[in-house]
Amino acid sequence: MDSPPAPESSTLPAVPPEDDAHWRPPAHVERIRRRLRYRANWPLRWTILAMFAALTAYVLIDSYLGYRRAYGDFTLHLIHRLGGAFFIVWIGYLGGSIGSFLNVVAYRLPRGMPLNGRSKCPYCNTQILARHNLPVLGWLALRGRCYTCRLPISPRYPIVEAFVAFCFLWVGWHEIYNNIANLPLEQVARRQSALAIFRPTPFTIGIGSFHLLGITCLIALGLTRLDGQKLPSKLIGFALVSALIPVLVWPRLLQVPATLTVPDGWNPQKADLGDAVMFQICSLAMSVFLAKLIGIGLLPTANLKFDPQLPDSQRLLDLVAGLSLCGLLVGWQATLAVTPWALLIAWLISHYSPGTRRFDIVGRLLLALALAVTLQIAHWYGLSQLPVWPFPDHSQWSYVLPIAATMLLTRIPWPAPTSAPWHANSSSLARAAANHPAAMLAESTGPDEAEVDESTH
Repeated sequence: MDSPPAPESSTLPAVPPEDDAHWRPPAHVERIRRRLRYRANWPLRWTILAMFAALTAYVLIDSYLGYRRAYGDFTLHLIHRLGGAFFIVWIGYLGGSIGSFLNVVAYRLPRGMPLNGRSKCPYCNTQILARHNLPVLGWLALRGRCYTCRLPISPRYPIVEAFVAFCFLWVGWHEIYNNIANLPLEQVARRQSALAIFRPTPFTIGIGSFHLLGITCLIALGLTRLDGQKLPSKLIGFALVSALIPVLVWPRLLQVPATLTVPDGWNPQKADLGDAVMFQICSLAMSVFLAKLIGIGLLPTANLKFDPQLPDSQRLLDLVAGLSLCGLLVGWQATLAVTPWALLIAWLISHYSPGTRRFDIVGRLLLALALAVTLQIAHWYGLSQLPVWPFPDHSQWSYVLPIAATMLLTRIPWPAPTSAPWHANSSSLARAAANHPAAMLAESTGPDEAEVDESTH
């Protein structure tokens, strides 16, 4: 994605001293601020208007349809839908804020930087104001540029925030708000009453938090790997422990058995520690198998015995970590199904968005896997009814077809990777490197270092 137009002046403000509370940017930056203050920010306005219109349409249309189906008082339907709209806003904001924090994790953790502390612009060293840290909207309000030095902020930040917000909203709505109606073997009402009150149980909150935490860790792995960075052992350890320990402590979180058929009378409420251990062993084994299957086609120089001396072996190990996390969340059967879909999503994005080809292929695949897992969890019950979807008691062809699809997708021609930086067409950064010490340092350390570490905690 191309960066916004370059600023008027090629002379950037000096770095503000740490102890100078009265420092002010140069006059030309103040003139730009005053001019932008009175210019309509249409992207921000249209975004807020679209969000408000979508919520209003949901409240009014769904209230009317519920009133026609169930009769009753229209006001009661309206109040019920207002509660749903509040949940949508809350879970979306929570997801966007966590996405903003994941930007910090992906930028700082591989570089050994602490995760605490306020974010700063790497060019002018100015702290990001709290009102500019709103997910997505803060970037639009700033018109994609630092408030102080007016250098461009990478659009990667609002994209990640919007992506995580979508994942939280989709899983939270189908699993938490609809009281686990998405889970395949739970004995609950699949269709809620039009006037059903949102009353989450401890199990609903527990399994919803478990799935959302797993998706968050999977996105963190993908974002870190996206820039070609080796996944830190602390991040991998936290991700796997957060998926292993809860199921061992509370086997009720287990939603499918590890067997090819559902035992007579088995349901998640009867799951015990033995079921949880077998489920995790099978999921980890399937993850290693799928990672090697993908590595044969996409990582030809990797050693399938995970020899760290070869260049692609570390990437293969990182892929195993991501697929293992997926298997621990949804089981080895669903992992078989979501893997080819993740490959297809990653291929389509790489084919139709050339700017993404400079990112590491394993990072792109892990992010596509996070999207596929999100859709799998949200629509688990509906997908389990498809005879071609891998699920206990389904035919053997439902397990063979995903393996064949995975092999096919790893052998089709993938778009060639590029090495162009994110701001390759930005003349402002080229002039910044000649006039600003921080920018010169950022350019000398590579394109990844030059991105703005702008996020909320």
